[in-house]
Amino acid sequence: MFIENLKLINFRSYKDKEFIFNTNSNTNIILAPNGVGKSNLIEAIYYLSYLRPFRNVNDNELIMKGEKSFFIKGEFKKNIFQNNVSHNTVSVKFSKQKEVIYNNKHLNKYSELLGEILSVLFCNDDIFIIVGQQGLKRKFFDMFISLMDKNYLFTLKKYQIVLKQKNFLLKKEDIDKNLLSAYNWQLTDFIIYIEKKRFEFITIIDQKFKELFNSIGMFKEKSKIVYNPTIDLSIIEDKEKLFNYLESSYTKDREATFMLIGPHRDNYLFLLNGILFSKYGSFGQNRLASLVLKLAQVDLFLDHFKIKPILLFDDVVLELDNERQNNFFKKLYNGNQIFITLTDKKRIPLIDKELVNEISLI
Repeated sequence: MFIENLKLINFRSYKDKEFIFNTNSNTNIILAPNGVGKSNLIEAIYYLSYLRPFRNVNDNELIMKGEKSFFIKGEFKKNIFQNNVSHNTVSVKFSKQKEVIYNNKHLNKYSELLGEILSVLFCNDDIFIIVGQQGLKRKFFDMFISLMDKNYLFTLKKYQIVLKQKNFLLKKEDIDKNLLSAYNWQLTDFIIYIEKKRFEFITIIDQKFKELFNSIGMFKEKSKIVYNPTIDLSIIEDKEKLFNYLESSYTKDREATFMLIGPHRDNYLFLLNGILFSKYGSFGQNRLASLVLKLAQVDLFLDHFKIKPILLFDDVVLELDNERQNNFFKKLYNGNQIFITLTDKKRIPLIDKELVNEISLI
């Protein structure tokens, strides 16, 4: 997949800017000092894939100061294993509401765009997926799985709606236990689907993660990703047993005034020699693990969609030593369009510089 051109109006630091990208050369270096808008360009491409910023801000914070709306438009070439090439256009206008048009069609549901424009972002904050709070890990994997299984996304949304209703009931002074049981019965189907899908998914990505971490990092330690649910997987094999388990949690849930078990409380563990990366791994190992996780995501997208996603590197990778940096970039030379932000031309990674397009923002 390639982005051929990008139009930005009142988007962050860009008043009115158009970029035309040379698709004959895969690697694009965005070269500029800090504060000029390198990450904003990366964010615009990411936004057209997922209709959300990658930084922790609201959509209205993407509007240039003093303006009332922003507009982004991108034209993409989608190449499915060289057999079928299509050209796709996505535009987003945001003022008080978001208006999304994909190939001249107004989208009523944003989920219609999921999986159509594929990109993978590599950034410094990725390290928190490895060593950070479990909520960040759930968010990453939920989005990852949802891209490849929209039924997972819809099931997760239904689960969250019923969970909210149950939690509201648990906060009441007088609880209708029949209604609570009805919520538990509804939740069982959602929990069964979500937890089984997560377990299947982690089994696949763990294998890719281990292979890439060892081949790029050249470490002797054994790495592993483990799905750690709050409900034993043996219980979810039986709907009645799962329902009874949810019912038995009433006293503790009542004291906490919210549901203490379920997919919303699950965790993912990144292990090195059986010990958490956050406790055992060096900074270099943790950084490499975050890069490798995203690289495994690239591989899974290719396997599932038969499309090579656009790769977005926002001020990352150069923290690796030369040998591991070289090993890492060797894995990328399979036709992906790449964007890399840099402040100094001397810091261009160990790549074939003859195949590089330089994008200057000043």
